[in-house]
Amino acid sequence: KSAEVYAVPRSINVVLEDRIIDGDFLDWKYADVRALDNCQDQYRLEDGYDDCRDIVALYSREGVNNYYFRIDLYELGINSEQNYLDIYFAIDFVSGGQVWLPDFMECQTTTDNAWELCAAIYNGTNYKLFKSDWSEINNGITSVKFNSSLDAVEFAISKFAMQSMGWSSGSPLKMQCFTVKDGTNDGLGEISGKPDITDAVG
Repeated sequence: KSAEVYAVPRSINVVLEDRIIDGDFLDWKYADVRALDNCQDQYRLEDGYDDCRDIVALYSREGVNNYYFRIDLYELGINSEQNYLDIYFAIDFVSGGQVWLPDFMECQTTTDNAWELCAAIYNGTNYKLFKSDWSEINNGITSVKFNSSLDAVEFAISKFAMQSMGWSSGSPLKMQCFTVKDGTNDGLGEISGKPDITDAVG
């Protein structure tokens, strides 16, 4: 288990900064880095795509209307996200919440890491934002972009969606990120007798 990952409250003197979710990643800054993780520490399925499921860094930045997130991976092969990689990004900001992870991953967090919102990113056009009661927030994720040349994915969550679950602008977030292979519900991503997680940070 890695150290807990937070986005801490901003200073009253810091201006909110938007990040453009366009796949070029040029506007992300060093100050946005929230966690670094060792490479080659993922659970290996030996399917030729293990490296795309290896998380190496997490970033975040609060913007005006959205909260922006970025995940760096060890080696994101072209179109790996179509069949070999799903990303789950769980956010905790109030007491209580959900400990089980979506899509029958057979894994739960500790109670002090229970989440209010969990972004499930299946690819660049298919994604969901789960509430802790398993209902979904339509259009809660405003955009997602993958870039295999830069081995990274970026996405934005509507701050309105976060506020609807009890978060206040400028308040801290606790973040957890997980990777799996597509098909955790008795499909190719199912790991027999174990949680289906291949890597985790947070």
